[in-house]
Amino acid sequence: MHPESEALIEQETREAFTGVDGKRPAAWQLAWALQDQVRLFQTRASHSDDVTDVALANLRLASRTGAALSA
Repeated sequence: MHPESEALIEQETREAFTGVDGKRPAAWQLAWALQDQVRLFQTRASHSDDVTDVALANLRLASRTGAALSA
């Protein structure tokens, strides 16, 4: 995956946590972000045998997204 694509996915995921006008993010935004994180994690995992700091950070972000979605 191109580094710019990875950065865009991470940025969009973080933005999914920030609601508009102080409102909570919509469930569809969080679900979309979670799917992006799954794809990103799978892509990174397929390119490396070892877990990297970037992959762990991505996994933590995906975990936060899933927790926010289920809240």
